[in-house]
Amino acid sequence: MSMAEQGAVLALFEGHVHADGEWRLALSPEPPDPAALEFAEQALRAIAMVEDLKPDAMGLAADPALRRLEAKLDLALLLLTRAVLPSGPGQRRRARIGVSGLWIEGIPAMAEAAALHWQPSEVLPLVVHLPVRFLGPEAGGGCWAFRGLAPGLSEALERQVFRLHRRSRASGRES
Repeated sequence: MSMAEQGAVLALFEGHVHADGEWRLALSPEPPDPAALEFAEQALRAIAMVEDLKPDAMGLAADPALRRLEAKLDLALLLLTRAVLPSGPGQRRRARIGVSGLWIEGIPAMAEAAALHWQPSEVLPLVVHLPVRFLGPEAGGGCWAFRGLAPGLSEALERQVFRLHRRSRASGRES
């Protein structure tokens, strides 16, 4: 890896919000088509709406009937989505994701350009397809930079990464 690539790998996460975790993800050599990128933006925005909508904020927390109804609706949507969509883009892998790119454990380089297939939420099992560029091997995995994201998709991705970061920090404080 050249010095420029090493600098790029460091720039992915240094000084930027990122989240460490395990997600269903995979890579494929063919880049995603424009319709897949549009769907990715819509899916990330939908995930944000579902995850950010808290019953407490609407004054519904005190009503057990509404909580049960919401839980039933969540379960029905989850089952419907799993019946309609494939189970996910592969196995769960350890990864670090940031607004500029990601590090994935144990996935070797396949081509300089690829498509990331990622299930960013357990709440809605939607798979997003994002274009990535291989930067180089790093600590038992590979570093990939997002490339060519439209501003709306980039903003939606940034919100999801921030939400994942906030959630991992909160779970770290609890344990």
